[in-house]
Amino acid sequence: MTGPIQIGGLASGLDTASIVQALVQAQGAPIQLLQNQRAEQQQRISLLGTFDGLLSDLQSRAEELSESTGFLSNSVSLDVEGFASFDVAGSSSLGTYSLDIQQLASSDRFSFTSVIDPNEDLAADTGLFVNFSYDGESFELAFDPGEGSLNEVAARINEETGGAVQASVIQTGTQADPGFSLVIEGSGTGEALAIEGLEVISDNNLLDVDEQLTVASNAIVQFNGLTVERETNQFDDIVPGLSFTAESVTGGPLDFTVSVDGDSVVEQLGEFVETFNSVISFINQQGTFSEDTGPGGALFGDSALRTVQNSLRDSLFGLSGSGQTANFSSLGEVGIDLQADGTLSLNESEVRSRLAQDPEAFSDLFVDNDGFDNGDAEAGTAAFFEDTTADSGFFSQLVQGLEILLDNQTLSNGETVAGLIGIRQESIQSDIDRVDERIEALEQRLEVFEEQLILQYANLENVLSGIQAQGSALTGLQGLNTQNNN
Repeated sequence: MTGPIQIGGLASGLDTASIVQALVQAQGAPIQLLQNQRAEQQQRISLLGTFDGLLSDLQSRAEELSESTGFLSNSVSLDVEGFASFDVAGSSSLGTYSLDIQQLASSDRFSFTSVIDPNEDLAADTGLFVNFSYDGESFELAFDPGEGSLNEVAARINEETGGAVQASVIQTGTQADPGFSLVIEGSGTGEALAIEGLEVISDNNLLDVDEQLTVASNAIVQFNGLTVERETNQFDDIVPGLSFTAESVTGGPLDFTVSVDGDSVVEQLGEFVETFNSVISFINQQGTFSEDTGPGGALFGDSALRTVQNSLRDSLFGLSGSGQTANFSSLGEVGIDLQADGTLSLNESEVRSRLAQDPEAFSDLFVDNDGFDNGDAEAGTAAFFEDTTADSGFFSQLVQGLEILLDNQTLSNGETVAGLIGIRQESIQSDIDRVDERIEALEQRLEVFEEQLILQYANLENVLSGIQAQGSALTGLQGLNTQNNN
């Protein structure tokens, strides 16, 4: 918009520039209203983005907990610590077990005769050969005179075997009575990974095999009285979902118990409730109204918030759980209650009590153990999101409900349709675009209006200036006539 021409009002005596500015400002009031409207719509888009983020967090949390391995955590308690370390999955069999670690897995380990100087050439005159086989591969290492020190032998073994057999030089003596020994060890444990055929060939007898320090052997345990043998100290396939690493011989059977980790379940449910309540609190805050301050948020009355709230309530309280157990059929029965404001409350003692009562039934209420199957329903239809299997826990139902609301959907014709929040944002953006068009049109009209005012006042000044000039001329003539008559 062009600035007003500075019209001094010399003829009229009026501040025409100020008059034009005031008239233009008054005429532009609708533009300011539209700009305020656009700012409000932009705030709505921003708040919907925040809301979408809260819902995505809830969807991710529910998805993590929709499978038993993510929801149920088991723990192990032992009579005596320090003999084994355990790792349990949610699917591990609960109960008390007996474990007797009778032998740890070990590797072959040999030492060689001690020498005073690790840099002394042990291949002098005749050369030196070190031969052995490991893991089905034979190694024949030849050292020429001048290249056969203890350090060089160790380096060659490590290089030639690629670390499969590990060699090191150990200082076994004292400063007053120095001594260095070569020690080699297989990198793996178990009887199948023995170092075989180890020999040193040398005419000077400066280096030879001295002692076998450890023998390659398997780990042996008795698990519930059954003897189990492994090549390593790792046992991960005796009981489904349970693995342990043997660390020390027990000297007799020890009992350990696999039980549901109640602390973990309570913590995970607490985090879910907190995430769920963040969504509901956002909806509640936007939906409040006060006579003094008006609506609580720019999304007051927005249909998307009501749709989400109803969907969440239906997913958790309008449907049944897995249907696999008669023990628990609602969240309220396991300590999760719906409050008057739509948020959830978690009764930890009730959760622990119900969990201890029947861990499997408790888990079935929440998780989908048999997976989601919509029976190949057509994309874009309601049946596409329905689980036809017998088992569909609350968390799985919630994930599906949120997916319908949030995720872009591909229809059978290949067309992609935005989710609920995306559609609302697109609709509001369309309103903003229309407002922008109206603002642009009004600004153009206002610019024309301003130019017309400037011309009108300029013409007025010209007319008044001409009238004043004529008046001055007539006054001059009248004075001249008066002088002539005198």
